[in-house]
Amino acid sequence: MGPFPTAPAWYRPLLLAEGSILRVVLPKLRETPSGERDPVSHHRRQEALGHEVAERLVPGTDRGADQHMPQHAARYAWALRACEGRRVVDLGCGAGYGTVILSSFARSTVGIDVSEDAVELARSLYPSIDFRVANLVEGELPEADIAVCFEVLEHLEAPERALERFFDAYPRVLLSLPNPLAGGSHINPHHLVDWPLTTLKRKLRDAGAKELVIRRQGYFSPSVRRWRPAPSISWVIDASREPVS
Repeated sequence: MGPFPTAPAWYRPLLLAEGSILRVVLPKLRETPSGERDPVSHHRRQEALGHEVAERLVPGTDRGADQHMPQHAARYAWALRACEGRRVVDLGCGAGYGTVILSSFARSTVGIDVSEDAVELARSLYPSIDFRVANLVEGELPEADIAVCFEVLEHLEAPERALERFFDAYPRVLLSLPNPLAGGSHINPHHLVDWPLTTLKRKLRDAGAKELVIRRQGYFSPSVRRWRPAPSISWVIDASREPVS
């Protein structure tokens, strides 16, 4: 299969070309110092580019977390209207900051993550929220009216299986996936999935989504918008199991 096995064949040369360009035009990334990191953010070195990347965002841990927080928070803020008065589950909640944002509007909120360290930290930071250790591709999922899954699919070895489970369990899923050109596996060593938007939409429909509303976040503004003239850094999708009237 070669590099980028999850990407369609037509998309792989573009990702390969971008990786080659980044190794030439971004030499300063090689100077990023390594050091002792906390177990929740879980930094890993991307050897080709010479920089370290966190698996999950933990506010206040390093400069990278502070830089990316506006994009992460904007997704949760966008989800508030859909979650108002509903039972909500945050799939892949990490350190729990997004679950807390959702809880301000939701009737009830549960955050789940496969990382025991992340769930332990979330419980210590936000003791009033229900956080649980759970696997997204096997085992029981909490009951809810709506699920939120932001920047998680790209970390999973079986994303198709996860999507099938989501739409079996929940009538509506709000999710996001980074554009591989902005955060593909050649840039972030924690990312396993390099789906362009066309593939993502097909995978969602195959998993049971009947209605898809696509929104985007750009490179220069964290706001979630329906249309953007510039390339997207992440796609943010409102996916429903039944057509919305």
